[in-house]
Amino acid sequence: MRRHIPLVIIILFFTRCKSDNSVLTDVNHFPSYPSASGIEYYNHKFYIIGDDATHLLILDSSLVISDSIRLFEGVERKIPKDIKPDLESVSLTDDSRLLLLGSGSKAPYRYKGWLIDPNKKSKDSLRLDTFYQRLLLSGINELNIEGATAIPGHFVLSSRGSKG
Repeated sequence: MRRHIPLVIIILFFTRCKSDNSVLTDVNHFPSYPSASGIEYYNHKFYIIGDDATHLLILDSSLVISDSIRLFEGVERKIPKDIKPDLESVSLTDDSRLLLLGSGSKAPYRYKGWLIDPNKKSKDSLRLDTFYQRLLLSGINELNIEGATAIPGHFVLSSRGSKG
């Protein structure tokens, strides 16, 4: 969990700054949430996903927990490391849905994703086996997607480097 705290603090710093002279004034801790790997801002809300979390956390613009969307049943708070989906990224699509991607580092557990409509709180699970296999066949020896962002007409994926 602690490895994700700097990411959240840095992102919150940049989203909360009101001018070039701003300083970080608020740090919020959420002890009930196991980790924070990805964050997206949409419609005055922050959407946070953790690589071992069972639900998508929703914060209001004051960084107060306002809601959540349950993704995985049967696990109370934290998904065990050996079977976690490793959801490391969340990105807003052109049609205002949230795309959550598993890292792809361990089949079949991390070959999953979600497409979530934050307005309706509806969710669709995604099987990413074919997509991740194509990435591996394209020359990426060890897949480990840690970030994603949408730019007009494209997605940019960030895969963490490895010894290979």
